[in-house]
Amino acid sequence: MNAYKLTDAGAYSYQDTGYNLKIAKDVTLKVDGGDAPGQIILNSSSDGWSPSVIRGGTIDFGTSPGVLWAGTARAESGTTEPSVTIGSTISGSAGVTFAGQPTVAFDKPAWFLTSAAGWTGPTYVNGSTLSVKASDRLPSGGDVYVARTGMLFLDGTLTLNQNLHLK
Repeated sequence: MNAYKLTDAGAYSYQDTGYNLKIAKDVTLKVDGGDAPGQIILNSSSDGWSPSVIRGGTIDFGTSPGVLWAGTARAESGTTEPSVTIGSTISGSAGVTFAGQPTVAFDKPAWFLTSAAGWTGPTYVNGSTLSVKASDRLPSGGDVYVARTGMLFLDGTLTLNQNLHLK
């Protein structure tokens, strides 16, 4: 297990517990790439049977486009679909991309959002599945772009006011 802790002056704290990222409750992890996208990449060569989880605090992409990318993220037990559950608040002003690399052994990585959307700008889904189970999981009034290699899974009774673009 690797643990890193920085405090004050906009620094961040996180704990890597084997494909999991835990951010302390009142901490903001700043992933602002300036002119380039800010990125969080999850990649594992593990047995593939434990899901990845990002939880706690806030992930702030600032003014750069945010990218959440899952390579061979771990799968929910009993399935072959790798998944990442995000319980952190995601913020930023230039949109967020949920992406992944489908593999021969696995289907598209799936992203499950359990917190309300805190970002503005477009949402992109590419090479992965974005599972939305509540109306507040996507930013209000934003554009959602689903690439040919992506999938948006809407589950439940939802009221959405986003513009949906299928490519």
